[in-house]
Amino acid sequence: MMIWRSSKTCLKKFATFAGRASRAEYWGFLVFCVLVAFLFLLVDVIAFNDGASAEKQNQPESEAFIPLTTIFMLFAVIPLVAAGWRRMHDTGRAGIYLLYPIIVGLGLSSLISYVGQDSDFATIAIGLVVLVLAISPLIVFWWLSRPSQPSDNIYGPNPHEVSP
Repeated sequence: MMIWRSSKTCLKKFATFAGRASRAEYWGFLVFCVLVAFLFLLVDVIAFNDGASAEKQNQPESEAFIPLTTIFMLFAVIPLVAAGWRRMHDTGRAGIYLLYPIIVGLGLSSLISYVGQDSDFATIAIGLVVLVLAISPLIVFWWLSRPSQPSDNIYGPNPHEVSP
């Protein structure tokens, strides 16, 4: 599926979390969003962030003003999550697993704050958090890259067997 076709499909299914999305649909839309965000970032940097204005306002250079990129990312987050959710369905997994790194990170961080930072357990827990937060996105990436389940699954028909 071409990048433009997958982008059009995902934008039509803006907040559709039911059904399945092929690898081409998901990855094409993700590439489209990354390219558009990069273009907006270039425009933001050129139009809104010159070194002289940052010095006048006593702001560090690292605090860039990127309104177009921010607006685009706020617009794109729901369709990206919806496409990823449907992609997880296509691999036979529940869509909630897409949020696995966030859920695990919040849970482990809450555990550390509950126990306290001065204990030996907290030191071990912090190491565990770092390890899990490093590995869990790789697991989700692996799941998103897997081929479609052949034929129908509990989330719907195979997108390769259904005409658009």
